[in-house]
Amino acid sequence: MARPPLARDHWRRGDALLGSIVVVAGAGLFLKSGVPGVGVAAATAAVWLWAGAPYAFVVGQIGLVVGLDGGPTATPIAQTALVLFLIADVAVGRTYATASAVVAAGIATTAVLLLVDRAVAGTLLAGLVMLGATGVAAYSVHRYERVALGLAGDAE
Repeated sequence: MARPPLARDHWRRGDALLGSIVVVAGAGLFLKSGVPGVGVAAATAAVWLWAGAPYAFVVGQIGLVVGLDGGPTATPIAQTALVLFLIADVAVGRTYATASAVVAAGIATTAVLLLVDRAVAGTLLAGLVMLGATGVAAYSVHRYERVALGLAGDAE
């Protein structure tokens, strides 16, 4: 787990990647939830700057539960961005190329979820896509835990 940006005496290239996730997530939350979505993204960004990604993730989760009322599809879309934030935090510590790939995949996933929600809102397909996204997010949190604790690695 990387130290928060304000706890270091310099900015890294990876900080820009993590910041881009916050911007994209904020835009997605604005489209789904309006001004409260931007507030949740801003609070998440502020906590990331001062305390780090795991704490920002918690603030984002609280914001999803307490502050957003964008319907049943807003939560999986925001959840995807929050999980991406955790994964990118770990990836930034490895290589810039890996982190860039994670960010690109996450931004694309969030965009596709927003488009699916707009195109087929209220249908069984939209529900299945959102259920799948929630499952992927849950598995991603599990993998993040394993990598952050040093339990994931090469098989011996």
